[in-house]
Amino acid sequence: MGFLELSVLDCYGKSIITSDDKKLGIFLNLIMNRNTSEATLAVFPGLKSEWALKKAGRAASTISGFGTRVLQHIIPELYDVADVVSEVQYEVIGEVSERADRKATHISGTYYCIPAINVEESNEDSLILDLDTEECKAWYRNIAPSSEAEFAFFDESYYKGPYRAFPISLNLQPLRGMLVNDPAGLSARITDVKFDTSTGNVSSFEVKYRGQKKFLDTEFITLEYGNCVSTVGFQDGLPAAVPLTEARKVYLDSTRTEIKRMIISAMDRPKTGAELAKELGYPNTSAVSRQLIALEKDGAATCLTPERRRNRQFYLTELGLKARRILLGEEQFET
Repeated sequence: MGFLELSVLDCYGKSIITSDDKKLGIFLNLIMNRNTSEATLAVFPGLKSEWALKKAGRAASTISGFGTRVLQHIIPELYDVADVVSEVQYEVIGEVSERADRKATHISGTYYCIPAINVEESNEDSLILDLDTEECKAWYRNIAPSSEAEFAFFDESYYKGPYRAFPISLNLQPLRGMLVNDPAGLSARITDVKFDTSTGNVSSFEVKYRGQKKFLDTEFITLEYGNCVSTVGFQDGLPAAVPLTEARKVYLDSTRTEIKRMIISAMDRPKTGAELAKELGYPNTSAVSRQLIALEKDGAATCLTPERRRNRQFYLTELGLKARRILLGEEQFET
């Protein structure tokens, strides 16, 4: 995946499409880990699905004995929503109304926390993931964020749609509108955040200082609960970035998501994707295999049996082993 930097404000309301071409929901917030800068998309099932299900309930009270083809003709929106399609494959009878109400309640209480690194492509009205629908449901459905380590960009007041069981902020402190203080005691407000899908991290903050927009790289921002500090002055130029050594680059690239960190930590010997999936409790071996290929591109892993078509064995490179020792606390990270 190449460099792709996205604005939270520009992405708000975009449809999230899985790799199997299903609509997972709508992007309604971004979650940022203040310790690692890791960015996570807060995705909520589409508003259209809630509306369609309620319409299905109303239709069921007036239509009797018609099949799903009639329902599809009346409400075609039902058939392009991943969370709904399996629920309407039955005759339209009186019980549809009750089931539709239950499904709408279920949808309002569902959300997905998708790592930004899994965004493969951005279009005008959608973001395309490299995960399929089942992977999203199995790994990222209704995962509770940490209020101690994470912030949301929007607060719940930004959302104007129908009631949801969970606010779009997921009860996290919002970044939008937060004051940022520089070393001179000057203040600016956060107006936008940009995130890089190639690293999976928040890359910069857009702040408004005396009516002017200014962009601050994440490395110059320190976030604490209720407090945000910039290490560079709003009237100063930004210092040159410290160049990364190869070891630091491999570590930062290969440990940017929780899945990769778990795989590296588990690789105490050469293993296959199937072994790792079973050991880590992942239901989909192909998804783990994709992460191994990604670690290979990061320079942290290598395939020991490339001639095999199946059950290929992977192990860590020297730099991958170094990253593992750092993760396990056996070695210090080089700053």
